[in-house]
Amino acid sequence: MFLPNSTILGRLELLEVYEDMMDRVFFHAGILQGRFYLAIWIEKSFDSDIWLYVPVSRKDLNMLGLVE
Repeated sequence: MFLPNSTILGRLELLEVYEDMMDRVFFHAGILQGRFYLAIWIEKSFDSDIWLYVPVSRKDLNMLGLVE
């Protein structure tokens, strides 16, 4: 899976994929500074995919039951 590089988000590391039907559509990723993002696939165009990244805390992920 391709994660964006050289963006304001920093260098992301894929931590968990929650759906994988034809395309990966929902996952969370983190960076070395301890920030986490939920990402959801929004749209596929001719030459790119559009993703929405939402910053979340580890506590948010825990409350959603995505991490312990």
